[in-house]
Amino acid sequence: MSEICFRRVWFLAITIFGMACSSVGFAAETQIDLELEEIYSTNITLVPDDIAFSDFVTRISPSLLYTKDGRVIDFSVDYNYEIFIYANNSDLNQDFHQLDTTALAHVIGDELTVSGQAIYTQVNIDPTRPPSDSNISVTGNRSNGLYWGITPQWQRQLPLKSIVDVNYTFGRISYDDPGIQELDTQTLAFSLASDPKAGLSTTYELNYNYWFFDYETTGSIRDQNLYFSLGQEIGYGFSLVGLVGLDSDFTDPDNSTLSEGRWEVGFESADEDGHLRAMIGRRYFGTVLRFSAGRTFADWYFSASYLEEPGTSESVFLQTGGTELPTEGDSSSPEPPPPSTIDRPGSAARFLRKRLDGIVQWEGRRSEINFTTWWDQRDNLSGNPDAGIDLPADDESVGAILSYEWEIGGHTTASLTSSWIRRKFTEADDQTTFDEIDNWQFGAGVSYLLGLKTSLGSVLTYRKSRGDATGDNYTEFQAAINLTRSF
Repeated sequence: MSEICFRRVWFLAITIFGMACSSVGFAAETQIDLELEEIYSTNITLVPDDIAFSDFVTRISPSLLYTKDGRVIDFSVDYNYEIFIYANNSDLNQDFHQLDTTALAHVIGDELTVSGQAIYTQVNIDPTRPPSDSNISVTGNRSNGLYWGITPQWQRQLPLKSIVDVNYTFGRISYDDPGIQELDTQTLAFSLASDPKAGLSTTYELNYNYWFFDYETTGSIRDQNLYFSLGQEIGYGFSLVGLVGLDSDFTDPDNSTLSEGRWEVGFESADEDGHLRAMIGRRYFGTVLRFSAGRTFADWYFSASYLEEPGTSESVFLQTGGTELPTEGDSSSPEPPPPSTIDRPGSAARFLRKRLDGIVQWEGRRSEINFTTWWDQRDNLSGNPDAGIDLPADDESVGAILSYEWEIGGHTTASLTSSWIRRKFTEADDQTTFDEIDNWQFGAGVSYLLGLKTSLGSVLTYRKSRGDATGDNYTEFQAAINLTRSF
């Protein structure tokens, strides 16, 4: 299965690459890096301390970043290959591929375009087991995941200072693990709205959205909505906003028609230093609240946002443009893991997502501070109608990440990071009891520029996990030194 998925990715990448190379106006930039890293970990498999074992790990990672902007096609490919060699446990030796490639073809200028994207990476399978934020830890809880999609899009300026935007995406999400469902995806979006550059005091938007997920074994899920919004500026960048429309009832898997009414009212305000938008209303699942705000004060930036919307794991990934493919990223910037058993790769469960985010940033002359926090709750909308049972609805994650970076000199940069994540989820066996896990992580690093194309770095990381179950309790100390050379 792994070879099949990887061949699919490379077939798509090579095909698009050939198209890009043959286009008129070819101009490309290529960067090749080679990273050599020696790592010591006190808990390679992230297990309870009494059965943990340590090891030295050699990591070899060549990577390629290729970008091309042409008159016909824009193309980029970001590929990374990792080899891990364990000093005392050679049976754990493994290698991994990561690929993120995109292409945009201008069929008729910027009016009609066709874009494609393929992402191949490693994902955590089960949120109730220890998640790993890199491929160093051998947890048995990771698999390869592939997403690819093709999107034709039509945008056109219309009379009366309006813009129409129509796009359709067909794609597929698949995993190497045979226990995870694969699925085909389709999304359609239509928007007819006022031109935001026209400076109109009265604005409108007619919007229709539809998505369809066809899961491998559990059938399909559909959802759609249609709404019309109207805004009226009353002075100084402040506008009143109203919205009316129709939803399909996501709690009823057998009925995806536009049968449920919705409305929202609120306001928005924007100037050169920030923005604020707040809406309150009613949808079929109850009262709904949405807001977003951001403001810049000298060297500081603050933002906050809150939303409530129905979805699945895969719909959240697609709605956020691929930023939430269920993977943890690199260890210096951990992302919140899936919060519950209802939200895991390939899960066809439907949930109501409530998400609160906050950001504080400060940037000085030679240093910067970044603080992010979130709360994410996913209320199960699937239930068990045949048995007359609704599953518990308080599966959630909450956390915060704080980082500090300091440019000590022209060649040296130091960094400090810390994070805390709490996960609360329903146990998979009886769906009535809960487990709660706290994960802490602290790190410190130094990077030194040896030359224009060579850098030397070292990182110290401490992780600690404490939960109700025995397997949730572990600690790890990790030290690494790496050398990176660019070509």
